[in-house]
Amino acid sequence: MCHLDCIMKKSHSLDISFLLQRFALITFIIFPVALSIIAQTFLVIQSWDFIKIIQFGFLVAVFLIPIFAILAKNSIWTSIEQSRYLPIFWVVGLAIVLRIIFVQLISTNFVSDMEDVHFLAVDIYHGNPMANIEIYPNIPGATHLNMSAFVLSFVYELLGPSTATAKLFLIILGGLTTFLIYLAGREIADTQQAGFLAAFLFAILPSVICYTGVPAGDHFALPPMVLAIFIFARTDRLDNNKFPPLILHYAVIGILVGLVDWFRPLGIILIIALIISVLIYRAGGLKFYKLLVILSVLLITYTQTSNLAVRVSESIFQTNVLSSSQRIGEFLLKGLNPDSKGIVTLEDDTIAQQAYHSFGDDISGAQAYLIKLAISRLEQSQISDLFKEKFNLIWSSHDALFDYSLLGSNDRETVNLMRDFETLLYLVVTVFIFFHTIISIRQRSHPAIFAMQLFILGFALLMLVMEVQNRYVMIVIPYSILLGAMGMKELFLIRQELRLPTD
Repeated sequence: MCHLDCIMKKSHSLDISFLLQRFALITFIIFPVALSIIAQTFLVIQSWDFIKIIQFGFLVAVFLIPIFAILAKNSIWTSIEQSRYLPIFWVVGLAIVLRIIFVQLISTNFVSDMEDVHFLAVDIYHGNPMANIEIYPNIPGATHLNMSAFVLSFVYELLGPSTATAKLFLIILGGLTTFLIYLAGREIADTQQAGFLAAFLFAILPSVICYTGVPAGDHFALPPMVLAIFIFARTDRLDNNKFPPLILHYAVIGILVGLVDWFRPLGIILIIALIISVLIYRAGGLKFYKLLVILSVLLITYTQTSNLAVRVSESIFQTNVLSSSQRIGEFLLKGLNPDSKGIVTLEDDTIAQQAYHSFGDDISGAQAYLIKLAISRLEQSQISDLFKEKFNLIWSSHDALFDYSLLGSNDRETVNLMRDFETLLYLVVTVFIFFHTIISIRQRSHPAIFAMQLFILGFALLMLVMEVQNRYVMIVIPYSILLGAMGMKELFLIRQELRLPTD
């Protein structure tokens, strides 16, 4: 009788977890995926003519159909798999070669805070990080910019301080991210096909290629972010009874997510997504104390690694540095400005700096003041328009990635050609994300997939209230590519289930 009660309780718990997961997936399907498809489609309809749609539709088909044909043909893929790692080495080589070509062709100039990152790295290299502080007075307050410069300074120690060195390092990071995407896709889908397809899509994605010449923190954040989801996927293979390896895996994941915060302060969204995924997928199989231990290890390693960036920055600049959580009021002030549609303005930046200066060590008081000010400026009638404008800015295109790559370049025609090609290519990827998520509702997906879906959903929600720039979407591109590749893989599986010929 007791055994039956235990089974019923476990079944009830699983039903609740399924319900919560499906609720999250339905939310994700509608926002941001379905709305993103609509925004991208409207962009094409409003700015393109019929001939242009046909031309670039044909170009996208030329790129994708051979890949689909290779993946769908069992005999071809079997022969490719016999060569072991040769296909992924070819894709990583393709990613690096394309980036080298376009970085040389476009010759992007470093501007704005990207230029400051380079100069700060040069100053750290020369042993005097405060040398040109008047040129970039806001950099010490932005931890993710400081740490990008800090890491870049080590690269300069090896190869010399120059923009060419910085771009070479970014090209290497692009190749590394491509390889890690392959590993993550292969691990999650348990097939090389999905990993190969995801890596190929990331390798040829025009916006990412063109943006390689811009020393943004995203390039530094992507490798630990993708590696974290790969190791998280590996934990699914570990038996619940193998407790020490579980603890080690989650400790490494926490460190990697903390490293993401060093370069782009979005690790908190990823750690929340991972925790929710663990609770839904592991709660029924782990004893409570074991679940508590691995979640504690995950949180502690994450927070300690994330906070380390602040301590490093403070030691370099000998001044107090605010963490991302201590700047929430500032982010809300800028993000909820109905006049600027959430884009940073000099006026809001000045207000925030004055508030922190006025309140001194009372960070909580400054936070409360800035949050109250942000809400007071927002009228109810403006909320809908503000959110709509911000959503379209982020999800309808990757224009800012191309625009930044054009700074200092005369090769506008080539970049605009790449921009148009990606408009349809990424629409196809988004449609496959939608397709895969629909399937995930019917059957429980891999916990790493659910974590990536939650991360993108959390990012979309955060961008509605925080300051926003179109280039911020760069951080979700690897996970989006992986989810799109999973959708393509599901299409092949459905074809096999229908017993359609593959050879």
